Amino acid sequence: MDEYQHPLFFEAKDLTDREKEKIRRHFGKKRDSGGGECGMIEKAGEDTYKISFKDKDDKERVLRRKFHTISLPRGELCLTVSRTNSPQSPDQPSTRKPQTITKANTLEKIFPVDIFLLSFLRNNPKANKVLQKQLCSIGCTVEFNFDEEEAVVRGDIEKGPGGAFGGAAEKWEMQVDRVFNSLTESYLCYHVIEPEKVKVLLQDLSFVTDDIRVYTSSVHAVIVGVYEAVKERIAILEKSLPTKRETPVVEKKFKLIEEEFSREMRAHCADVKIHRGNSMITLEGPDKEVQSGATKLNELIKKVKEKRVKLCPALLTFITSSGAISKYEARFQQSLRHPVSLEVKSDLILCSLSSDALDKAEAAVSRDLSEANVQLQGATAVPPELERVKEIMIKAKNEENSREFRVDVNFILHSRGVHNDQSTTCGLQ
Repeated sequence: MDEYQHPLFFEAKDLTDREKEKIRRHFGKKRDSGGGECGMIEKAGEDTYKISFKDKDDKERVLRRKFHTISLPRGELCLTVSRTNSPQSPDQPSTRKPQTITKANTLEKIFPVDIFLLSFLRNNPKANKVLQKQLCSIGCTVEFNFDEEEAVVRGDIEKGPGGAFGGAAEKWEMQVDRVFNSLTESYLCYHVIEPEKVKVLLQDLSFVTDDIRVYTSSVHAVIVGVYEAVKERIAILEKSLPTKRETPVVEKKFKLIEEEFSREMRAHCADVKIHRGNSMITLEGPDKEVQSGATKLNELIKKVKEKRVKLCPALLTFITSSGAISKYEARFQQSLRHPVSLEVKSDLILCSLSSDALDKAEAAVSRDLSEANVQLQGATAVPPELERVKEIMIKAKNEENSREFRVDVNFILHSRGVHNDQSTTCGLQ
């Protein structure tokens, strides 16, 4: 079963395979046409083509835009899409193609124009004046027909420049075409479909200027105006959307700068939300503020200083199992001007924003922690005396640790046949 079940039709003459592929790509891009995933373009009649969409919503968005302009090597192609393939009779030519009509001494040419561009040309005095001046210079007037979404240009053969425009209606038509080609190149209608962008567009009054107007329909908004000005505003719109940026962090280091970072964000990036994950800080909000916040976070993290303290494996194990890390951190929080964090890896790693605090913390740890190795020899190194020694040591350890974990004892058995075992005692002095 064909997965593309939602067709639309448009009229065009003798499209090449390359042109059909370019049109298909246009309808396949939501940003360009409102569309989405679609099939290949098929011929549905003499000058009629069909393109089918996978999603009905994509089809409906393309229909809402109605008119689509696509740049082809041979020039701009203006397409009008419709739901049905209903060719018009010869005496009812398509109003969607420019057509020239001669009435007595009057020439008339009808151009299909995007309804939003028509509104812009009518409502913007500057744009209207430029168009009127261009047409007046070749003896023409223009009337906007909003019901049919078209511009009707009329000229008097008798009053045209050079007498009947040089004696040929073709010359008049070329002059009018030149004006409207310039019109389509000078102005841009950009349809905004995404709800987030529409919301930003309607809330930010700076988008409306002398060169730009914003129009709305029930489902989307349209930016209309001078081509370059609209392009610039589109870029601003893209950047103004909420963005996310993830920054990996070491939890211990982040805690040291968390207070200052939060204070900076409240003062300069108030619209940014901060999410904490597993070793990850996610900033979400306006792009400019998110980038600024991420830069500040990296600057603060770089300020964190680190010192490695060499300790024996037994002491590193003791620090981890005894809960000494949290006790030291709480102690340094109270006794030092800058907090110090501790982390056990191959060494004991101390982190702080202050070198002085690191030196004092290292001195305290070195002063507090110690290890003692006792070599057991003779009868004490073998049962039953060895078992008695263990009982004595474990009892002493338990008494010392009655209130808090302060000492640990380990027995290391050496190779068989050698009657000398070892007792290792480590902990807080």
